[in-house]
Amino acid sequence: MPKKSSLLLIVSVISIALVALGCSTTTTTTVTKSIPPITFTSPGNTVPGKTITLPGGVTTLPAVTITLPGGVTTIPATTVTVAPVTTTQPAVPTGLAFLPTTPDSFSYGMAALTNCSDCHGVGLYAQYPVAPSWNGSINGALVNVGIYNVVPGSIQDHKGRTDDQCLNCHTPV
Repeated sequence: MPKKSSLLLIVSVISIALVALGCSTTTTTTVTKSIPPITFTSPGNTVPGKTITLPGGVTTLPAVTITLPGGVTTIPATTVTVAPVTTTQPAVPTGLAFLPTTPDSFSYGMAALTNCSDCHGVGLYAQYPVAPSWNGSINGALVNVGIYNVVPGSIQDHKGRTDDQCLNCHTPV
């Protein structure tokens, strides 16, 4: 019988040990990692300038006879010579560029004009900035030359602006 009680004692000790190991407490630890802000810097790319030459030529316009109720007029044949045209496009920087939030003052006597959009409206040579982008180089800018991103509805986006609003931001000196 001693063998049976020894075996029972060993099984009991092993059972108690297994139960003790299985009943360990669980600890939860929360680790918070702060992520620094990501800064994107656009590479400074420049689209190179280009010189373009359009060839000239000689064209002969044929004679034209015009008959009106009061008489007949004949325009003689004419030879027209068109000279070659050479134009140079400046280099244009590209990338993520934005116009300043405060515009520069202007030093010329344009403050007396009240219809700014007569010269700076959409589709005109000196067009003001509108989203999504604006090219100061081709819109007559003296300071902000190059291509700028314009966020819709931002202070730089001039869509829907009236002539009365121009001098609120642009001040003459």
